[in-house]
Amino acid sequence: MDDKIKTPSFSEMDFKVEKSGKKFQLFRHRSGKTLKLFSGKRYCSINGKLYFLPHPVSADGKYQVSQLCVEKVIYPLFEEKFSPRSTIKTVILDPGHGGDNSGAVGVKYKEKDLNLSLAREIASALKKRGFKVRFTREDDRFLTLEERGNFARKENGDVFLSIHHNAGRTGANGIETYIVTPCNAASTNDRETSVHTTVAPGNSCDAQNIHLGALLQENMVKATSRQNRGLRFARFRVLVLSEIPAALIEAGFVSNPQEEQACGLIANQRKIAESIADALFFFR
Repeated sequence: MDDKIKTPSFSEMDFKVEKSGKKFQLFRHRSGKTLKLFSGKRYCSINGKLYFLPHPVSADGKYQVSQLCVEKVIYPLFEEKFSPRSTIKTVILDPGHGGDNSGAVGVKYKEKDLNLSLAREIASALKKRGFKVRFTREDDRFLTLEERGNFARKENGDVFLSIHHNAGRTGANGIETYIVTPCNAASTNDRETSVHTTVAPGNSCDAQNIHLGALLQENMVKATSRQNRGLRFARFRVLVLSEIPAALIEAGFVSNPQEEQACGLIANQRKIAESIADALFFFR
């Protein structure tokens, strides 16, 4: 989004109330897309897909959203004219963890190994589409978060993608994508009072990040039919340090035995890799 253009307020956008209940209000945009706001919640639904918001929706029955929610999520995804970027040539792939840092450990796999295996499949899919690829690590070694975050600058990268697998309670499943949290907002997994007022280097790409994250999340969920756990905000160090469009994916739960098994299958890794490459090709 061009910072010189003033973002309209929610009331100034072309939404019409289609359905209203005690816990939600459904709007339809002139484009035909729908927006569902949930009373007091820090998330919304756009065309049935989950997106987290910088601030909660008002809980007073008026379904008001902050201007930051409009600027960083709603306006870009409904109004902004997004054009694929022809300047994107080099993608930085960052397989999370490595060396003594195994990440999540499942019954059969260690996260660090799944991350690297998936990264290799993504690299192959990207190269077929004409991208150059650089790895923060290509073997089982440890890198600091600062080394990972600064790698893109050294390699003249155009997009940064950090690759991870998740952990949680045994039944947890699905895919998540994270982009850097906007200034003056709390991260998705933090308390609402955990607001940072410092502008991070990664915030220079907020407008691109929301489009990149939305494309990645939608494509991965569609390719795998796994649960959509939403596009989320976080101040992960690698995202904070990135001065180019950046996202961190959680491709599945190692702590879930069934999903761990699926994550380890090359055929499934290739499905995710192709979906990511398609997302980046469009973003390009």
